[in-house]
Amino acid sequence: LEVRLAREGLARFCTVPYEAPTATNIAIRTGHLTNYALNSKQEGFAREQAGASAETASKRLLTKTLQQVTQASGGKFSEARLWEQLEEIAALLVAALLPVLAFAASRYYPLAEDEPSRCYHVLGLDILLDVDYRPWLLEANSAPAMDIETAVPVQEAAAKAATAASSSSSTTPARRSSTGQVSSTSRPAPGNSAGETKQQASPPKRSSPGRRRSGGGGSGGGVASS
Repeated sequence: LEVRLAREGLARFCTVPYEAPTATNIAIRTGHLTNYALNSKQEGFAREQAGASAETASKRLLTKTLQQVTQASGGKFSEARLWEQLEEIAALLVAALLPVLAFAASRYYPLAEDEPSRCYHVLGLDILLDVDYRPWLLEANSAPAMDIETAVPVQEAAAKAATAASSSSSTTPARRSSTGQVSSTSRPAPGNSAGETKQQASPPKRSSPGRRRSGGGGSGGGVASS
């Protein structure tokens, strides 16, 4: 099993400034939920193509958002530490999903050690940072939205990808978890798109597929497993 964690994603923001939930504001969904389907219809939704800057848009690149968080944290936020935590979250998630993924793949391709992998699955991970900058997995989307709202020239997209790759070029050490081994490096493997982290996770013993659970909604970072 091979898992790759994308180093670029989307950060979504509410159109109503957040306030701690009370009996009077809990019904204001656009102040508590960042879902695009809710906020994009609001007057306060800021779009880059309508004049909003990359720093103030309601939907921003993850790399740009992490730069803002770093500057605003006063030294309390560590992007390197965040990526270590996200890698661990992704590895544990895929390890938990392994029986389901193996069962789904076996329906189309035979599973054998000498057979090359011939399938993949893209997962969208919704992550929330709390006040202490700890990441929390809100949900995993089995079919994240891949819609394109704004066309970007190829040269500009390539430049942004190169910038994202260079800003996250640190190497993290191998770690062991209760569900298996995880080794990671932030350098793209041959044939990978820039800015991906490649992980190898040793799967637990195969078990019956069991029950499936799935969630919906928008996606932030992504995991591709094969």
